[in-house]
Amino acid sequence: MKVFQSNQNITQLTDFTQLLAFNLDNEVARFKYIQQPLGDQIKQYIVVEQQKIVAVVIVDITTNIRVVKHGLIRKGVSKPNVFDALSTYFQSLRWSGVQYQLVSNWDEHYLLQRDFEANGLIFTKKYDYPIYFIFGGGGAHGAFQTGAFDVLKAAGIIPEAIIGVSVGAITGMSLMHLDSATAHEVWQFLTTKHVYGVPEIGPTREKFTRAMINQIISRDFKSKRSLYNLFLPVATKELQNPQVKFMLITTNAKALTQKLITVNKDMTPQKLAQWVVASSAFYPVVSPMEIDGDRYIDGGYSNDVPINEAIKQGAKDIYIFDIQGMGRSRRYQIPRDVKLHWIKTKWDLGPMLDFNPVKSQDNLKLGELEAQKFLGQLVGARYFFSERPKFNTFDWENLIEQFASTDFTTKFIPLLNNPVLEHLLRLKLSKFLGNKIKPNQISGQMLVEFSAYILGIKPTETYTHQTFVTAIKQHANQANIITKFNLPADEWSLAYLYQHPEVILIAVIYLLV
Repeated sequence: MKVFQSNQNITQLTDFTQLLAFNLDNEVARFKYIQQPLGDQIKQYIVVEQQKIVAVVIVDITTNIRVVKHGLIRKGVSKPNVFDALSTYFQSLRWSGVQYQLVSNWDEHYLLQRDFEANGLIFTKKYDYPIYFIFGGGGAHGAFQTGAFDVLKAAGIIPEAIIGVSVGAITGMSLMHLDSATAHEVWQFLTTKHVYGVPEIGPTREKFTRAMINQIISRDFKSKRSLYNLFLPVATKELQNPQVKFMLITTNAKALTQKLITVNKDMTPQKLAQWVVASSAFYPVVSPMEIDGDRYIDGGYSNDVPINEAIKQGAKDIYIFDIQGMGRSRRYQIPRDVKLHWIKTKWDLGPMLDFNPVKSQDNLKLGELEAQKFLGQLVGARYFFSERPKFNTFDWENLIEQFASTDFTTKFIPLLNNPVLEHLLRLKLSKFLGNKIKPNQISGQMLVEFSAYILGIKPTETYTHQTFVTAIKQHANQANIITKFNLPADEWSLAYLYQHPEVILIAVIYLLV
């Protein structure tokens, strides 16, 4: 069954009877329904099954707890299914609750079975929307999660439960008191040496691939003891009167199946530290973690972003802190009353397994900024602005007029009239922004931010229109432009232009500075 809001009354009511005892009899109920005007304060919701309307309710939405005034159901239709469909839909609207005001209790059991509270003939149910945080895997990117958590907590978004995977299990464990002080302290000093006992694993993609191959062949596993020693004092502290339910995912090394661990009052710090090591034991860099006779490896091998587990446990608002992990994600179906909120970034968070305190602080700041943008506190295509900058003069349709304003930029006008060049630039903009840009959708905001990206302006600050332009001016020296735009020494060939359509942005930068 599906539920929709409708502004048109049903006219054929002969097959309908009362959903509940809203009125003394069915004839009165049908008459009152027909006479009921709809508008901003009174809404109608219809239940549809197999393209047929099977039920309808009229709801007063002026109060915090919505009041159902009328309800009709087609004869022979399952009332329990209708109530369940309505409940799911009402919760998808994030209503605080719903109330049925009846004249008789002849059908009250349908409501009582669904945990409605009875006060005479008034039946009320307040909805609960459990918040779950999911901290996925991503190795050295984990500081991003800490920064984002701080912002959500400051905004009053507090989880009832946290599910962590790999480095997300480390983050989650450190937040069992909903206090990120420990996490901040760790990210300020944590290096690859602390984690694996070696200076580096693979700071570049090529070195990372070579390191993984060497590890598989040599089986020169790095020590897990340093990880355990790092986690044990945190586990000891966080197990003392935790403020939030904490779970983690690890992977059975033999079957490659997930194992969900729920921390309870009986878990010892030693055991929790072992399970967190197991969840973050990235094979083949480290060997599997043996616990109670079984061997476990990184949770990302079985379920890197366990949305399905949060849904199973009744989560309604799920916040996913995605840090560009390489693990496997399981399929999931989203119930209508469940909402997913993704906190992630398009910016590169750096090497996966090489921990660097400076990069960690950048990632922590990115987590803060992306969470603020998620909450609507900041704006921007990829960079972060305290208010929307006014770069609309550089919208694509305005560029010919803008370029005609100086002798230097006039030379770029023929490039604007080349449809192939425009198409190739859109492809690069789409990659930069992470979503497809259609013709006639190139905005000045996109072009200016892409220009800043090419020039190497860092994203870990909050900008205004003026400070962003100032940053571009500081980077727009001749040597930097030649290097960043790969400008040839001789004349620009058509082949070069098609390979580097972003050279159009040099004119934009010229006009900005």
